[in-house]
Amino acid sequence: MRARLREGTQARHRKLDDALSAYDIRTPGGLAAFLSVHEAAFSRIGPGAGVSGRVLPDLLQRLRADLVVLGAAHCAACDPAAATPARRRHPVAVDYVTLGSRLGSKVLRRRWATSPDPLVQRASAYFTAPGYLDEWRRFCDAAETAPADDADAELAVADANGIFDVFLETLS
Repeated sequence: MRARLREGTQARHRKLDDALSAYDIRTPGGLAAFLSVHEAAFSRIGPGAGVSGRVLPDLLQRLRADLVVLGAAHCAACDPAAATPARRRHPVAVDYVTLGSRLGSKVLRRRWATSPDPLVQRASAYFTAPGYLDEWRRFCDAAETAPADDADAELAVADANGIFDVFLETLS
């Protein structure tokens, strides 16, 4: 299942990574835009029933705290009461994207940390969030043994692509 998710989402994932890499997260404006995209997208996908049910609320709180530090507008439509996903997404898809995003954030953290701007450095909540590496390892272990050729797997891949689409739409 893990290989199926990786292969089945590769094109959208690459497109999203390329788009997010264009933000200069070493500047207040670039960091605010990057964090705003994540706040809006994570709010729209909603937590899954898996580990992301715990991780996403933490990440959203951290994103919002950093946006306050940066003096950036908070996405009013992203408030928990207002943010209602169209439907509950497959928990494997939500965990795959959410936990996988922490790996990407680890790489981006090194870039963010090189900023000489004190305001950028004070907006540290998101990039200092736990990596959730143990959760990622457990997810990978479970995905290695999960069936990859049934209707449930189809739905997980489709929903993971749908989550990447939410991020890409947020960028527009």
